[in-house]
Amino acid sequence: MMQFRSIAQFFPKRFFLNLRPGLTCLGFFLYSSFLFPSTPSYQLSKSYDLISIADSFTWTRLMDQKNLNQESKSFFIYHHDKNFDYHKELLASLEILLSKDKKKSLNFQCRFPARTIYLQSIIHEIPKLKVENCPKYFAWTQNNSIEGISFVFVNGYLENPASFFGHTLLKFNSTKQGDNSFLLDSALNYGANTNNDAALPYVLRGLFGKYNASIKAENFFRISAMYQEFQMRDMWEYELQISNYQKDLITAFTYEMLEKEYKYFFLSDNCAYRLNRIIGLAVADDPMPNLPWFSPIDLLHGLKKNKLINNFTYYPSQHTKAISSIRSLSPKETVTFYNFQHDKDNLTSLSNKTKIALIEDLNFQKLKAFKEGDKQRLSHIDNQRKNILLNLKETAINNLPQVPAPPSESNLPTRVNHKLSYINKANNQESLTYYVIGLRGSNFSLLENDDHRIRNSEFKFLSPELSLSRHGPRIHKLTLFKILSINDRDFFLRNENSFSWGVDIGRKQINGECYPCGQNYASGQLGKGLYINSSTTLSLLSNFTIHDNKLSTGNFSTGLSFIFIKRNKKSKFLLKYLQTNYTEFDFWDDESYSFSFENISSKSNGLNITFEKNKFSSEVSLSYRKFY
Repeated sequence: MMQFRSIAQFFPKRFFLNLRPGLTCLGFFLYSSFLFPSTPSYQLSKSYDLISIADSFTWTRLMDQKNLNQESKSFFIYHHDKNFDYHKELLASLEILLSKDKKKSLNFQCRFPARTIYLQSIIHEIPKLKVENCPKYFAWTQNNSIEGISFVFVNGYLENPASFFGHTLLKFNSTKQGDNSFLLDSALNYGANTNNDAALPYVLRGLFGKYNASIKAENFFRISAMYQEFQMRDMWEYELQISNYQKDLITAFTYEMLEKEYKYFFLSDNCAYRLNRIIGLAVADDPMPNLPWFSPIDLLHGLKKNKLINNFTYYPSQHTKAISSIRSLSPKETVTFYNFQHDKDNLTSLSNKTKIALIEDLNFQKLKAFKEGDKQRLSHIDNQRKNILLNLKETAINNLPQVPAPPSESNLPTRVNHKLSYINKANNQESLTYYVIGLRGSNFSLLENDDHRIRNSEFKFLSPELSLSRHGPRIHKLTLFKILSINDRDFFLRNENSFSWGVDIGRKQINGECYPCGQNYASGQLGKGLYINSSTTLSLLSNFTIHDNKLSTGNFSTGLSFIFIKRNKKSKFLLKYLQTNYTEFDFWDDESYSFSFENISSKSNGLNITFEKNKFSSEVSLSYRKFY
């Protein structure tokens, strides 16, 4: 002990770290004697570079320190240290794994299977982990029957704006249960413990890390019931292209995570972030791009870019199945479907496809009644379903919905927008040219045509735009939170909301007359969308806006907007009329007309041309959009 201290007085710690080649050659005993005052009780047949192991990506990721709650620090051997020491944790782990006390070694293996599997792959003296000797971990591995692991993407949930980002899961696939029993497979769900808070409190508290989060395991049929049926969200399953070693490492690491709690951050430490760390551990590199935010679609595209996913399985929601079944009917069957009164009509006169459509529609109605707690309606629906099922032919046709393009085929998630605009002011005033650069994270705009998301919808979150003109650099626009759902379809199911709606909060320019003149605002919209055909939509929306009293505009304004959308295969057109009335000073009352053309030529590139005219000015803008 005294000898170690006297050496340390003359040589700083950095000196020993620089001795890596020498330490490797001299072997394990010399290395450990410098790090610990006592000699370890075990011997190794060859030398290992333990400093490199302790500093490796895999070992530091196995320690899983990021946003870990203090209560979970007891999971580690040196949890009492203020600053976690990866080297000490490694040496202490080896001391136990190579102990002559076999029971002690086995207990460590059963509690830390991920550490054990990783260290076994490097240090061959460590006894092989026998899963069957660890009852809890053996049950976690589904009796050692896991044959593969899948990544599951869930699209946005219309009734909860906070879920518009989507959601991610991991699914453990066990072939021993049979092909028809995949719903019994285990799925891992990471999320905040919110106590069922409403959407707005959830977002606000989630932004500042006010929730704890953990990973939970459930049978896939429960996950399916929650997302596909209760929340009416579509799901896509992609099997990960990984080796058996990588599969075992993920299985073991997630088992260790069950004992831990983390700080949840809505943008930066969410389900996508945690799954990125889990998969990244196995493949020794994080698939998600290194960005200030982490979203499910970012992770999905990262997995595809790194060739970690290939084919997919589509799980439509009950809403999708009901809509698809009705759409599959012939015109005559459709008339019969809508005229059928369930209790009065003769079931034998209906075609089998019509009966299936009725069943799918009743399944949807049952879920709605269940969510609303209407027991009387539930009983009535069950009787209707029973009567139709008893009259259904055995050779029933499954009206599976047409599979939309999967989310992995959508535009790349992050967009940088370069815009050049020319403003020609009214009343012969001087014109103005300015340049804008805008950043949009993992959101989507109205004209992007991604089949996996809700049709004709828009979602933006913390999306800034900076302008540069002769007035200098300015905040041109800042979208804190924006959702718009045109909600147009050729038909709606019974008891289904058919209104268009939107919420928009941020800062924007009042108009070209006073440019630059930014105004903070919060706006709500409500109206109706009209389905013309699969590529054409009309919408009429009224809006009410609260804003700061800039240039005597007052604090309130109302308005009316008309939107026309036309889509071709790659090109989209948007025509918009907007009327704005200020409640206190009518000078700024305005009517504006705008026309936009957008062409998304690939997943990575797009072009937008917009012309806008109001009573104060006219403006032409050219935007180049780059997706990353």
